[in-house]
Amino acid sequence: MAIAKLEITGAAAIDKRMAVLPVNVENRVMKTAATKAMRPVVTEAKRRARKQKRSGLLAKSLGQKVKQYKRAGITVVVAGPRKNYKDAQTGENPALIAHLVEGGTKKHVVSSDKGLANTKDVAFGFQSEEAFFGRSVVVSAQPKPFLGPAYESKKNEMESTFGNEVRNGVHAEAAKLGVIG
Repeated sequence: MAIAKLEITGAAAIDKRMAVLPVNVENRVMKTAATKAMRPVVTEAKRRARKQKRSGLLAKSLGQKVKQYKRAGITVVVAGPRKNYKDAQTGENPALIAHLVEGGTKKHVVSSDKGLANTKDVAFGFQSEEAFFGRSVVVSAQPKPFLGPAYESKKNEMESTFGNEVRNGVHAEAAKLGVIG
């Protein structure tokens, strides 16, 4: 999965205004900016995940969450499958397989009481590498990345959106408090 770190540098005017703002206002500006900046990445990841041939649950489960570490002044946005998302009919949780779809799997033995040929895993893209051993088979899955490429394709848009939102948010909040200078 993609891990990104974004720091605003060279924004002395924004830093100066942010220092005047109360901490709760600063946190609100950062949270809003981070949420808006990550939206295009999540949208692109959903588009790429819809190409998976299973049920579309993986794309539906994708979302984002903002976490703030207020004492350290750090805002983090996490994008990926929501772990509490489940299909209403089947109870399937796509968060349990998202990392396997993104990165693929090595060859491994899979056992099934029904036999692997009768399950939907074969149709989902698992490739049988060897013959059945009774009810077991050695399989692997090719990687079908969706989150990493989505981040890479929208990285510049995300960075510019984040910078603009922070700049506009700080300016608006400073104007409300009457500390524009």
